[in-house]
Amino acid sequence: MIIKTIKNINSSAGSIVSGVSFRAQRERGGYNITFGEFKGQYIPATSAIILSDIVLDEDGKMPRGSRYA
Repeated sequence: MIIKTIKNINSSAGSIVSGVSFRAQRERGGYNITFGEFKGQYIPATSAIILSDIVLDEDGKMPRGSRYA
């Protein structure tokens, strides 16, 4: 899925500003970034919105047989 931050977030990897989009996975109470410099960082649900709920494979493509939500 693709999320977009709506608040500034400070993490061990650095500062994440509002308005940045990431590939992420839904976790309990938030999201886990799955790609890029901030891979593995947790984003609370109150600090981000979902732009796309489509689950992509590791190559960024839709898995075979999946549909748009």
